Amino acid sequence: MKTAVGTFLLLLIINGVVSVEWKHSAVLDNNFLVLWTPDEKDVTFEIQVKTLGYVGLGFTKDDGRAGADMVIGWVDNNGQVHLQDRHVKDASRDPQMDSSQDYRLLLGYENKTHTVLRFSRRYDTCDPRDLKITCDKNNIAKILGYFTADSARLRAFGDNYHLTDLILIEYHAPRASQALLIKASLQSLSEILVAPDVAPMAIKNAVKIL
Repeated sequence: MKTAVGTFLLLLIINGVVSVEWKHSAVLDNNFLVLWTPDEKDVTFEIQVKTLGYVGLGFTKDDGRAGADMVIGWVDNNGQVHLQDRHVKDASRDPQMDSSQDYRLLLGYENKTHTVLRFSRRYDTCDPRDLKITCDKNNIAKILGYFTADSARLRAFGDNYHLTDLILIEYHAPRASQALLIKASLQSLSEILVAPDVAPMAIKNAVKIL
C-alpha cells in the first residue's frame, strides 16, 4: 500500500469540477484510491475505483468485517448516482441499510473504466451504527475498500475488499499554554532571586534580560 500525507492536488475536468485540493490520500491497491480532507466538524472523502459496479468504503476498529460502518454507492444505467449509509451485521451477507443516512453525496460519475464518488460525513453522527472518527492518539481506523465487478446486485464481501490501517485525522499532542510557560519562567526566576549564592549583580542582570 502506498500512502501520501500532505497536500494532494487532483484536477477533475468532469462535470465542471476543477482543481480539488486534498490533504491526504492512500492507494489501497492498484484499483482503489482514497482521498480525504478533514474539516472542523466533518470530513470529505473521494474514492476512485477501477470498476463499473458497486464501490464502498468502510470503517472499523478491528480486523473483522462484521460491525463495520459502510458507505456504498454506484451509478445506474441511467447515469443516476446512488449513495447509501450501511453497516455490516454479518460478513457473509450484504451490508444492511442504516435507518439514519448520515453520508452526504457531493459528486458521482463513471467513465469507461472507473467509478468516482465524493461524499462527506460528520466525525460524530450520533448514530450507533456509524464509527465515531476521533482526533486523538487512538484514532487509527481500519479502512475497508469494497467493490464489485458490476452493478447487477450488491454482493457480500467475498474477496472484493481490502483492509488497511489509516490515520484519518493527524493527532498533535497538546502543548503547554502560554500562561503555564510564563508561570514556569517566573517560578525559575524566583528560585534564582532567593538563591543565597547568587551575587547581586547577577540578579540585576537577570531582571534586565527578562
